[in-house]
Amino acid sequence: MGLVRMMAAHRVSRLAAILLTTLFVASTTTGYGLGLNPLTDIPVEADTQGRTSACVGDVCISEVLVNAFGAETDTVGPSDWTSGEWVEIHNAGTTSVDLASWTLHDHYQRALPMATTNIVYPSSATSFTVAAGDYIVLARNGDGGACGMCLKNTNGVVELLTPSGTLVHSVTWTLRPTEGSTLIEDASNPNGVWIESAAITPGTANGGSSSGPTYYDTGIRVREVLADPFFSDDNASWPGGEWLELENIGASTVDLLGYYIMDSSSNNISLNESHLIGFDATDSTSTHIHPGSRRVVAINSTSEYGVLNNGGDQLAVFASNGSVTDELTYPSVRVGHSKIRSVNGLTWTDALFPT
Repeated sequence: MGLVRMMAAHRVSRLAAILLTTLFVASTTTGYGLGLNPLTDIPVEADTQGRTSACVGDVCISEVLVNAFGAETDTVGPSDWTSGEWVEIHNAGTTSVDLASWTLHDHYQRALPMATTNIVYPSSATSFTVAAGDYIVLARNGDGGACGMCLKNTNGVVELLTPSGTLVHSVTWTLRPTEGSTLIEDASNPNGVWIESAAITPGTANGGSSSGPTYYDTGIRVREVLADPFFSDDNASWPGGEWLELENIGASTVDLLGYYIMDSSSNNISLNESHLIGFDATDSTSTHIHPGSRRVVAINSTSEYGVLNNGGDQLAVFASNGSVTDELTYPSVRVGHSKIRSVNGLTWTDALFPT
């Protein structure tokens, strides 16, 4: 019996040795050590903090929009630069550069196809040649299918590589930027995460880091607000629900495409087919507002709740270039009554029958 036990123990030892050898070989050939399941314990993506690298050379990423309104894949420019993701590249050199064979990719190294349909600036460009001192803006531009390049709103990366695969610029950001705002380099720290820009500037020099809004008067004013409808829920479809009215007090017709309204809680109402009453996708003039005319902007069943606060709120109207064209604070409202703003914008009156 002693001999049998010794032989059995020897077999167990040999099996254990074979098993350990197999595991060791697997760990060195697959990259997974003991304690890691190669099917489930896949290394997670590293934090983007500190991955930004200062640009090497004259061709650099200069501005990116990663948190666009809506699905983020809509057509971009020239009337609306906030509807889709895009990347601006600047040629600071003294000679033209053809970027057709360069690569622009995201955090998963998914590349944006270098097709002229993805060039949104210059408008109607037929090549990827960027003149000395000029810019090119690239976007998915309406391609809502599988990601060629998809930019994350938080902890994102976008990188620019030469035709030989040399990395010339790596841009990262950690915090989710304000919807519709772009990111630019922190001038005080070229190797740091990028920061919000003060204004959207596709195709031109950046407007500096955000220290407050940029103001540009297009003549558009909020004239009336209905924040607490009587006969419907706040988020009901038009003609029910909350709404506000815009007036053009300027001398020129204004295209409202790309405009949006933001409240004090950073809720956004885009002036698109969902909110701008009278919008017609087949009529490019349906987003226009003529001098002296008014247009209604409604919540129109796009929110689980209402957006306009019954106790009063602050609103800002942003133009398509990201600048503020109107700011206001309306007072507490009465159910079923709208608030009408005076011509000078300083006082409000109740209207039992909203106009």
